[in-house]
Amino acid sequence: MFYMHGANALEYLMVYGWAIIIIVIVLGALYMLGIFSGTGSPRAQPGSCVVLRPNGIGTTQFISLSGTCSGELPDYVAQFNGQSSNVLLPVMFSATKACGVTITAWFLDQGMPNSTKGGVVGIFSNMPHLTSEPFDIETNDTVLRFEAHNTINPNSWTVSGSYKGTWTFVALVLNNGVLASYVNGVQAGTPTISNIGCLTLDNNGIIGEWDTYFNGDISNVQIYSTGFTAAGIKALYIEGIGGAPTNLPSLVAWYPLNGNAGDYGGNNYAGIAKGLSYDTQWAATYMPP
Repeated sequence: MFYMHGANALEYLMVYGWAIIIIVIVLGALYMLGIFSGTGSPRAQPGSCVVLRPNGIGTTQFISLSGTCSGELPDYVAQFNGQSSNVLLPVMFSATKACGVTITAWFLDQGMPNSTKGGVVGIFSNMPHLTSEPFDIETNDTVLRFEAHNTINPNSWTVSGSYKGTWTFVALVLNNGVLASYVNGVQAGTPTISNIGCLTLDNNGIIGEWDTYFNGDISNVQIYSTGFTAAGIKALYIEGIGGAPTNLPSLVAWYPLNGNAGDYGGNNYAGIAKGLSYDTQWAATYMPP
């Protein structure tokens, strides 16, 4: 039989033990970066990509992206508990009527109680005669509801599907007064009144609440002051959940929700988060488009 003497065993451990420790450390680092999340993509840390506005807030001259903006998966997504959590957004539009607006978001519905519709993202109005806010997206597991109201016409429509437990990309667009809704990069649903004109969006916005609180995860909310074309929405969808904004001059605010509620669009529209947690294990449920 073969026996290893004590001195030889000690020498073996000294030579190979450090190698084993280094391998374990490297594997741990790769796991934290998301290499073994099932997506094969590294994770972008909070604030990895930002929009630079060298001439100041609200300007568009020489605007650019800076940092890691290659569409890597975010390290975190925001978790909303369906009972008390949301992100309150500041006023982003003036009282001037908006004829072009686009809002987009990625969400994972974890199950809405009693078929209630939890708000994904929306923008309020100060118009007191409206019984419902004018521009928002909601879900209740099997239905997406889009709303857009002006001073004359309340307007809402739905898109049926299976949204529970699946990452979904949604967009609501007002393009030169004409409404459109998109699900996973494809136009879906028919507005009651497609040509609604312009909207007054002169109050706060909100993520994770509308009629009721949203239960699940939300990531990469983008808000623009222009109406995207179908090709523009498709391009955003193809970029995936970690995609950076594309039409920078019209970008109003960008909320990656990658560990915080900050605005990375360069306009200082940071959100106020209430009751949020941030999940770093979320990527196991994400299927890239």
